[in-house]
Amino acid sequence: MRAYVDEPGVDSDRQTETLAQVSVEVRTARWAGVPFTLRSGKALSGDVAEIEVVMQPVRHLPTGFIGDASGSVLRFSLGPDRLTLEISVNGGEDPFALRRAELSADLGLGAQRAYADVLAAVLDGDVPLEDYPAGSAGPDGWTGPPTA
Repeated sequence: MRAYVDEPGVDSDRQTETLAQVSVEVRTARWAGVPFTLRSGKALSGDVAEIEVVMQPVRHLPTGFIGDASGSVLRFSLGPDRLTLEISVNGGEDPFALRRAELSADLGLGAQRAYADVLAAVLDGDVPLEDYPAGSAGPDGWTGPPTA
């Protein structure tokens, strides 16, 4: 893959990083040893917006068990919203053989999607913004949400 500054239309004098990762920690007893990692980059294989919680692996695997005993992963995918739990399970033909299994649920587009659409329209100039006094019911002629 060529460098971002070699892409058509990109100023070759730019020194802005296009891939970044930062890990931070919360210094409290509850969150001790739990890293929070944020990643962002351009020209990656796809748009991914998710929160991933990686659990510690089990401390002791009973004698005889074989396979992947890594920590479970709880993944919250954002837009469309999806919840996935990746765990090690046993059973089947060999009750001592561990394998990874994934449980997931589609949660739809999510409540925040409407805000993204409105903000995108505002930034594109597709939504007229109206001034109105703070504390009022909104712009003239606006009826607001239905009342119960």
